[in-house]
Amino acid sequence: MAGHMIGHSFLHGGIGFSGLSLPVVTVLTGGSSETAASVLTLEDCPDIDHRQTIGLVLHRVKQQIKQIRKGLKETGIWPIISDRPDVHPLIFPRESSEKLNPQSLIQGITWPQPSCDSDEDEDDTVPLEKIALVTGYLRKFIEEATPDVLRDLTKFWVGWERPTGNMNVEVVTSTYPVALTCFMKLKLPSHYQSYTSFQQDLMMALTSIDSGFGLV
Repeated sequence: MAGHMIGHSFLHGGIGFSGLSLPVVTVLTGGSSETAASVLTLEDCPDIDHRQTIGLVLHRVKQQIKQIRKGLKETGIWPIISDRPDVHPLIFPRESSEKLNPQSLIQGITWPQPSCDSDEDEDDTVPLEKIALVTGYLRKFIEEATPDVLRDLTKFWVGWERPTGNMNVEVVTSTYPVALTCFMKLKLPSHYQSYTSFQQDLMMALTSIDSGFGLV
């Protein structure tokens, strides 16, 4: 099942599967255990407590790797994986290379556009000046955020820690920030009059990522 999910994500332009250590990727894509051991580095294991013993674990996950490889083959992308080592970083990006920065996140955002629909209910329409103010607060928040906060924001927004190319923002009449992760949409309240209150509410919203689904 995991192999199917990775393969179909690649085929449909989805994100890669980050977090696998390079030795596991080496074995998964057809390399030998000996070759995998030769590329082992401490930075490839995100769990600091297990970096010292990761080399001893490879033989214990052979069956799981075999099953993932089977799923990849059944999706039809195995010829690409076996013949094109240059695509491995696209399908299995290394955790150490997935460093979020403000610009990479901002570039993936689709910002609100003015609506010209005359039939739209004016009672539900947020004035353009409020949209500009709140989206400006969001941009400032992103530009000043630490990498850890950026990861939390991305996970709150889309459900995982890597930004996509179609992250939508909508300014609405509501009380707190809400994310519709399936639609990659962040809905921000229009009532903010200061950056401080916006920042406080958004930081509070980010504490919900462990419970999930973008709800405070």
